[in-house]
Amino acid sequence: MSEHRVSVDLGGKELIISTGKWAKLAGGSAVVQLGGTVVLVASSAAKSAKPGLDFVPLTCDYRERTYAAGKIPGGFFKREGRPTEKETLSSRQMDRPIRPLIDKQWFFETQVMATVVSSDQEHDSDVLALIGGSTSLVLSDIPFPEPIAGVRVGRVEGKYVIMPTFAQLDESDMDMVVAGTANDIIMVEGGCREVTEADMIGALDFAMGHIRNLVAAQNELVRLAGKPKRPVVEKVDVSELEAELRGAYTERLKAAIRIPGKERRQEEIDIITAEAVGSLTEKYGDKAPFIGKLLHDVERDLLRGMILDEGVRADGRSTDQIRPITIEVGTLPRTHG
Repeated sequence: MSEHRVSVDLGGKELIISTGKWAKLAGGSAVVQLGGTVVLVASSAAKSAKPGLDFVPLTCDYRERTYAAGKIPGGFFKREGRPTEKETLSSRQMDRPIRPLIDKQWFFETQVMATVVSSDQEHDSDVLALIGGSTSLVLSDIPFPEPIAGVRVGRVEGKYVIMPTFAQLDESDMDMVVAGTANDIIMVEGGCREVTEADMIGALDFAMGHIRNLVAAQNELVRLAGKPKRPVVEKVDVSELEAELRGAYTERLKAAIRIPGKERRQEEIDIITAEAVGSLTEKYGDKAPFIGKLLHDVERDLLRGMILDEGVRADGRSTDQIRPITIEVGTLPRTHG
């Protein structure tokens, strides 16, 4: 596959997204460059599913390499170390806007791996990884529904700045990362120095204008190099099982969640679950693994109704009661200065 490239103007800076040259064996890959900072992101999914999971088995991993800044690890440690706090937070920053858009019936182990391969030490690479993560997914055979993009917004001397440098952020009263689709904001995080609500709304509008341009660029790459999407796992119809569970165990669960004491309450719920599994497994066969989850859904609905309708929580406290709080100092000999 030949290389395809698109570029987007971000406040006078050129952001380039390319695919087809690196990581060709991945399900989808993208290289995102801003200035001298380059991030490679590759996405792949397992060939076989793990049915019955109640979560999307997605892993987003962001890693910086010292060679990206032209350095080699030396001294006592000759290799790269474990993920830093920055790398962990950047991994989560990728995960947050991506995870909600993946179909809940996607039970294939999926990895989105971002590697910073070059750093000009002026532009932060975390948002580039987010853009690359979305691009690699929409290019791949993984059924990611639509592109997303993220941008960092600063404000220097009263003017919004898109993708500010580290030096500009030192002078900025705003440091926000905004991620979303062409139409909706999915994630906002960052910090400000006491700006007004109007300033915040202005920053979000400013960010969305650039996000739409980045989404359009990803759609162009999909048109040039996108792969056909794999089907998700067909949803199992468990409505009959759920109806039987609600009819047989609602009253017992209602009584169980009112038991004072967390351990006693959980013991009773475990007994109910074990009985349900024992009595219904033979009847429902391959649907039996859903019994625990469905009972948990019943428990959740009952607890929610009890809190909203009666104002009583699981341990008997009302919504405006707090547990007794005790404070003690001088407990340990060397930990209080």
